Amino acid sequence: MPGWKVHWACSRFVSSFEIFRRNSIQLLTFLRNPPSFSFQFLPDEKTRIQKIESDTESLRLIHNYVASAKTLIEHCRRIKSKYLQSQSQSKYDVLVKDYFIHPRAQLITNLRNFMLHVDLPSICNRVKWLEGSSRIALLPHKLLHWKKWGSDVKDYLCSLTNQQEYLFLEDLVVEYNEKTNRFSEWLLDEIVSCNYDDLENVYKINDDILESVRENGLVADPLIVQFFTRGFRLTVGSS
Repeated sequence: MPGWKVHWACSRFVSSFEIFRRNSIQLLTFLRNPPSFSFQFLPDEKTRIQKIESDTESLRLIHNYVASAKTLIEHCRRIKSKYLQSQSQSKYDVLVKDYFIHPRAQLITNLRNFMLHVDLPSICNRVKWLEGSSRIALLPHKLLHWKKWGSDVKDYLCSLTNQQEYLFLEDLVVEYNEKTNRFSEWLLDEIVSCNYDDLENVYKINDDILESVRENGLVADPLIVQFFTRGFRLTVGSS
């Protein structure tokens, strides 16, 4: 049945979104509560080891985040071609440009390729000495070592480099999450609009089977029917 394929395609998409969301939570938690160690102009051996460990954990979480972001993007593209009608596909293209054309969003979507083909990004702890706090950032001029950034991203990184500014990861991730959450919610709602009858047919048959099972005193594992027509919504949370 067509509705069966739609249902499980949506189930796998939600799993992709959850992988992205949970990686996002882990990364933001780390960025907002970075490990504390004594900042010195000439750090001792212990401080250097702590800094290396902190940078390594930052890179692990960044890698998982951008990799899952890229997976979600590719999953969206497959769903678009298989389960959206032509008008919805056109709307999809418009929203992708509206949400993700900005250089800061492009940085997230292409940072995985930078890490894969060039190097791990350089981690900087931007310290506020009087407050005793720090923020984790990337160094823009190091990212420019990759020649395959789009022209808008290159211009943006150059502007940061010229102004001696940093790419603060928390701000970057929060912005990208907001756009991804809105887009993912729209996409799921659009799938039900395009495949409403097919989904309802599957769920109606499932309900009839479960009712028959209950009437005969039997027990069976029900089909998971949480999507769309049953009021399902993504758990996007707040960043």
